[in-house]
Amino acid sequence: MKPPTRSEQEVFADLAALCCRPGYIHAVAHFCFRDNVIFYAGDIKEADIRKMFSPSRLIRTEINTLLGLMIKAEIDWSLPAPKIVQEYMDVTEKLLEELHHCLSGEFWTGLTKEAVENGFNPFERGVVLREPIFYGGEAAYNFQYLDLAVSKYAADAPWLEANLGFTIDQASRVAKALEEVHADRFDAIRERMRKQHPDEWTMLPLFAFTADEIAVKANLANDVVERVLGVFEFPSTERNEGFNELHDFNVITAAPLLRMPS
Repeated sequence: MKPPTRSEQEVFADLAALCCRPGYIHAVAHFCFRDNVIFYAGDIKEADIRKMFSPSRLIRTEINTLLGLMIKAEIDWSLPAPKIVQEYMDVTEKLLEELHHCLSGEFWTGLTKEAVENGFNPFERGVVLREPIFYGGEAAYNFQYLDLAVSKYAADAPWLEANLGFTIDQASRVAKALEEVHADRFDAIRERMRKQHPDEWTMLPLFAFTADEIAVKANLANDVVERVLGVFEFPSTERNEGFNELHDFNVITAAPLLRMPS
């Protein structure tokens, strides 16, 4: 293991500054595409999904960290030159790796020959658990969370409808429709990019959608869809002020939808 040479807070500050650079959201979109889209031909095979277990793949908690730091400033949606986007990605991965070393380095703090002889147990310190918690695997698949939510909140339908204007069944239909909209537009975006100059390439449109598209796919009224999406929309005036350390609450985990200028 590479020993950390800087403090976790120093690395976190550098990452925060990087995430607020102009057009950084396009780098995040590329990470989301690279590390979450599986390519295959015919029947899906084990080799097709092997990359999902690669140590170099960014996981959800890491991508949420990037988004949480990005929204600490007003988002600049402009598309940088490909070279700049690549630089953003290279430095991001370098800083995230350094951050990982900072967390895992806590395991070895206090490790001496004498400590081992006296029954050294690194897990007696809570700070050691931050690394396995942050980098641990998911507890369930996406569709399992969705299926559980429908059952868990079914009895709350009257309250949800009275206070939020929708039921958990409607919210579930919106979530499923959103995934279908993204899947449907993938081919169209790919064909469009083939006609574009590489300087215009960005993966951001792959993760965008309109309320109208969702309403049609979910067979729900537009106002219902808007209310569901609104609950998960990141407020434009919010700046995630409380997210100043890796273990702080990150608003993006509760409000992951960003409204684009258009």
